[in-house]
Amino acid sequence: MKKNSIKKVLSMMAAAAIIVGNTACNNAQQGKEMSMISEESLSAGSDINTIGSDVTPTGSDTNADESDINPTESDINPTESEKDQDEPGNAQIIKIYNYLDNTDVKNEDKMLNSMRLVVNDHSEESDFIGSFIENPENAIFAENPAYKIIRDISEDESSIVFLIKGEDSEYPEIAYGLRFEESKAVDEASVTDYLDPLADHQDITYTKNEDGKLVKAEYSSDPKEYGTYDSTGVVYYDESERPVLKEYYTTSGNRYMAYVYEEDKLVMICDFGGMAYKGMDDDPDTEIGMDFSIFFIS
Repeated sequence: MKKNSIKKVLSMMAAAAIIVGNTACNNAQQGKEMSMISEESLSAGSDINTIGSDVTPTGSDTNADESDINPTESDINPTESEKDQDEPGNAQIIKIYNYLDNTDVKNEDKMLNSMRLVVNDHSEESDFIGSFIENPENAIFAENPAYKIIRDISEDESSIVFLIKGEDSEYPEIAYGLRFEESKAVDEASVTDYLDPLADHQDITYTKNEDGKLVKAEYSSDPKEYGTYDSTGVVYYDESERPVLKEYYTTSGNRYMAYVYEEDKLVMICDFGGMAYKGMDDDPDTEIGMDFSIFFIS
């Protein structure tokens, strides 16, 4: 190859290398400048967001304000658990205490913790209450059209007395008393039939007073189809038309189911009655060892 041709080729290669090098440098410089611009943009953006958060409420602030002004769905439509507390028929039984499950029936002293007696006047009533509640004046007392209730609640031992009223006069009353330890109640987490005094399959006759308020519901059902237990009965209601007492039939004798309220809330249902274990040796009219259950309500 001629010298001039070789020189020409070498000159062209050198020029190309210079162009490539300059291009790489320019690209690197541009990349550095773009990176600086991005960092400045991010910094500026964070400043803008900071300033914006001072002027415009964030999403959490906006939601908090809306919840104060506009009720949420849960405020308008209560949850099932909230409905349960408002509707006795849907309430939940949390604990159950059964007297006979916690008692030695061979021990007559223990049998005295559950008792039934027909009282005919105020003196007999006071004596019966006194046998269960030491200081009645300090106990919780309530009364409705169907019964009187006296409760003495303590951590160690509690007592409860029901005085079932007659429909036509104050006396005679059927007095039931129970002495128990709530700590022995068994946990329960299911709704049971005890919560609703009436059933869909029953034939029901309602009685209302002159103001049109429900005072009584008498019911019956076919014993061949549904059995004799609770086949007939009557439910009494208070001035707010809440069930307060159910008297129902069983083959072992009539039973009672008393609905106990504190203010507007159902707190317990007491189911008692039937056949007593025995009469007292020195006073056969006083029956002891009565079946007695308490359902504590949430």
